[in-house]
Amino acid sequence: AAALFSKWVGESEKALRQIFIKAKQASPCILFFDDLDTIFPRRDHGQDFGGRERLIGQFLGELDNLDSFSEVVVIGATNRPDLVEPALLNSGRFAFEIALGLPTREERTRILQIHTRKMPLAEGVDLEELAELADGFTGAELAMLCQRASFERLQEFIASHGEEVERKAGTFTVGMANFLRVLEASKAARPEPPPVK
Repeated sequence: AAALFSKWVGESEKALRQIFIKAKQASPCILFFDDLDTIFPRRDHGQDFGGRERLIGQFLGELDNLDSFSEVVVIGATNRPDLVEPALLNSGRFAFEIALGLPTREERTRILQIHTRKMPLAEGVDLEELAELADGFTGAELAMLCQRASFERLQEFIASHGEEVERKAGTFTVGMANFLRVLEASKAARPEPPPVK
């Protein structure tokens, strides 16, 4: 996405056009655009999108110019479909919309198990309880929860052991309190959920 944006007028549209030209030359080809909501945000009345407006127009034109013989498949992904320009979903552009729901409690437990399997957990860490408390979290958010809890504990461990840290390394564990602090901070920093339709 960052490669598309330029401060120079017309350069972003030119870069997008080149992507589609190269895709057609390399066909059969799959173009994958991640975070569609940030690249092609909804055009609301009264907002000044400047270059984004032109980029959206260019993208829509490129999608419209693909025919069934081009052998170029365009795939887009977003966590916030409510923020994507609705014109992208018109017939003939993105043919299918596949919604992947949030993980269930059991799936969240399994995700936490995967991301903590090489982590030295303190006694009393209850991944099932964490999974219950992390209702509404995505897999990526759960992975980040594990990373941040480990990093927080590592900072505490280094600060508390000073020069003895290497000798005490074998006693390093991540505790439930670390997970809970990071979980609460993550909940507080989360954006408002999209409106239910």
